[in-house]
Amino acid sequence: MTHTPTNLAGELDLGALASSAQTKAVKVPPEALTPAVQAYVNENLSVAIREIFKEFAPMMASLALTPEKLQLMEDLRRKPTESQEAYNRRQVREKKMMREEQEQNRLNLEATQAACPHAYPSGLSAINIIRNYPDRHARGICVLCQVLIHPRQWVIDAPNDEYPHGVERIAPEHPQYGLVRRKLAEVGGV
Repeated sequence: MTHTPTNLAGELDLGALASSAQTKAVKVPPEALTPAVQAYVNENLSVAIREIFKEFAPMMASLALTPEKLQLMEDLRRKPTESQEAYNRRQVREKKMMREEQEQNRLNLEATQAACPHAYPSGLSAINIIRNYPDRHARGICVLCQVLIHPRQWVIDAPNDEYPHGVERIAPEHPQYGLVRRKLAEVGGV
């Protein structure tokens, strides 16, 4: 009676079987090492392998990637699913809401800037002078509403078919540029 190694759970211990198989070398009888016996073993092994693959041939044929199967897989991959369609609808809805929100924010900012007195409740000017522009003209920014008050200046508008690099023009000064002049006079600037 041979003992089959098991682990603590009572299951077959394959590691112990493998190590015991490695320690016991199978002795090949010298009669089996003749060319005739080797040819017989090789031929039987080849026939057995061919028979196994004959049985698997229908299954392997069904697994083969034919051009029709590849096209079907690609069509299924490209076909939008319900979740993809819902995702696309949500994206469109969110973009529309974002544009509406941006437009509302722009209108709110314009209304806030138009209603701003550009002065603190104490009466002091809330305009700060900016002098670091290349044209060396002073600008003003209101710290309450963040409006940029600029002098006459060159502006390059968006390009069009006639002017691919943009339309150059002189923009008029901001309607409240007088506040910047007054602030410059107060601080002694030009």
